[in-house]
Amino acid sequence: MLRGHVDEHPDRVIHVDPPNRAAFFNGEPVRLTWREIDAKVDLLAAHLLAVGVGPGDVVGIQLPNVHELSVSYLAMARLGAIASPFPVQYREHELTTLGNVAGLKAFVTASRHTSSATAPTRPTASRCVGRPAPSWPATGCNTSATSTGSRTSSSAVG
Repeated sequence: MLRGHVDEHPDRVIHVDPPNRAAFFNGEPVRLTWREIDAKVDLLAAHLLAVGVGPGDVVGIQLPNVHELSVSYLAMARLGAIASPFPVQYREHELTTLGNVAGLKAFVTASRHTSSATAPTRPTASRCVGRPAPSWPATGCNTSATSTGSRTSSSAVG
């Protein structure tokens, strides 16, 4: 379905990030075409496949309403994996408990940082497959994932 749209209208803009994206997530708002979305889906799907995610595996997703959320759902569909959304308000306790109940194979979320000692914590990576709980070991992969310079780290539940 996605590839059909890419073939028919590769340069049509189909996603526009919220104008206030920089206030709650890394980077400025972007406008993406079918072709650009497809390329990002390919990157994430390949990365998830490399860390062991395949058809029928459950993958947690915790992202705000930005293009990376759509890309994550489309990558799950491309792999035949099951997307399990988590509200962005959930923290380690909820993520650990519900992630273990769901039997997550991996978790897609944003890494967080503070740019100064007094700055609020906010997401830095456009997309990452991270470790929401200490019991979910990370594979240690850090690679460029998109043309906007986001970083990707990996985790697969063993």
